[in-house]
Amino acid sequence: MKNKATLLALLALCFSILSMAAGFTYTYRTDTPGASDDPREGDDRMREIKAALQERLTVDHYWSASAASTYDQADCGKHRWVTFQGPNTVSSVPENEGVLFTKDVSSKAELHFTDEDENEIQLTSAGTVKLSSASMLGVLANNTYLTAVDAAGTGTVDLIKATTGDVLQIPDASVLATSAAPTTDAMIANKKYVDDAGGQSDVATGTTDISNNDNDWADMADMSVTMTTTGGNVLVQFTATFRSYTGHTRMELRMDLDGSPYCTQMQWLTTGSIDANSQRHIVTMHYLFTSVSAGSHTFKIQWNDEEDIIYQDGSDYPRVMSVIELP
Repeated sequence: MKNKATLLALLALCFSILSMAAGFTYTYRTDTPGASDDPREGDDRMREIKAALQERLTVDHYWSASAASTYDQADCGKHRWVTFQGPNTVSSVPENEGVLFTKDVSSKAELHFTDEDENEIQLTSAGTVKLSSASMLGVLANNTYLTAVDAAGTGTVDLIKATTGDVLQIPDASVLATSAAPTTDAMIANKKYVDDAGGQSDVATGTTDISNNDNDWADMADMSVTMTTTGGNVLVQFTATFRSYTGHTRMELRMDLDGSPYCTQMQWLTTGSIDANSQRHIVTMHYLFTSVSAGSHTFKIQWNDEEDIIYQDGSDYPRVMSVIELP
């Protein structure tokens, strides 16, 4: 009997050494104790199997002794984490069940899920949550925003959604990463790009009664617009109603850009002999300034009477000057 016990001890030692090489202290065998083993060795095998099970369960589960060789704390057996052996391939899933597993993608283990219909979804990709897979489409309900945690960490902010009309929508006040100009037709244009592209306008309106009898060029009252342009073409338009009291009077109009005259236009005014019979003439002119440099520019309307006094009754017939920077 002593020889047999010695032999068993040696075998246990060998198994222990082999187990340590494999990463465990205790060997877990399903063929021990043998049918011919001494029953008195049974208590050793019981302790051995408990220790072997604990070692293996500790790989993913929590074990903490409450006393010597005693593990009965409430947290014992709970998961610390889940380690997937892999890579795996799932080909069949029972009804009403699902399988979570790892599978190699580009030689890296990535988390996957397969449902009972064998629909396989890749959940991770190169260290991030994978949301670009076609199999992930439709996870977020229609007309529901994808959200992120806010800066304070106490709430969420809306990011993006598909409307009930299946159109992409982002919240008001959304911003692009930079103010760089778009480089293709499909890119979203930021406000700076739109502003820089032109398309702005301004209007000057005169509602006072004015007259000219100096026989010399003069700035018309209230007909001046200063605009900071982005560079390009600027269209200036002018409309007003004029009158004179005597005979035929010649009036001249012109536009002025930064102190330089452009587009001189002459207009004959045919009038009656007294105020009650004076005729009013609607005069319109426009001019396209091309290749205007970027920066601040002042546009004006100037006028000149050649023979007699000219009136512009702005209180009844406002004069209007429009300056439009074209896109």
